[in-house]
Amino acid sequence: MHPFRYGWWACAPAYAGFRSSMESGRRHSGRYHSWSHGPTFGVRRPLRYLALRLDLSEEQVRDVADVLNRLKTARGQSQVDWERSVADAADAFAPGSFDDTKAKEALARRVRASETLNDEIVNALPKIHGILHEDQRREFAYLLRSGGLAI
Repeated sequence: MHPFRYGWWACAPAYAGFRSSMESGRRHSGRYHSWSHGPTFGVRRPLRYLALRLDLSEEQVRDVADVLNRLKTARGQSQVDWERSVADAADAFAPGSFDDTKAKEALARRVRASETLNDEIVNALPKIHGILHEDQRREFAYLLRSGGLAI
């Protein structure tokens, strides 16, 4: 059992409790963590969740995986553009006087990134709609409404 799997390094005093719970046979209820940004949540996990909840066939899983992979890429690019806009906004403060044009360009980059991500979502939803059967669509809509699935 790998100790980093349970995230005990984040709080050293809790390690003693972790060890005693493992020795007594009880499982630790920690979450999986990545090294860089806390809990992992890539394409596999939402895909497994959808496959389980919607009872997807193998072909449907492959098609939904392609759509989710495109969304993951678009979201990553949107995050990069967002961070660049923050850096550009900070550059507007660097000189002795505030630079309005740099600040407006930074906010325009942020708007473009948001619009690009929204366009990808709008393109993905009809693809997912075409992949799913009627009962699966109803369950997918329920998951969106209830917050079990976020776009």
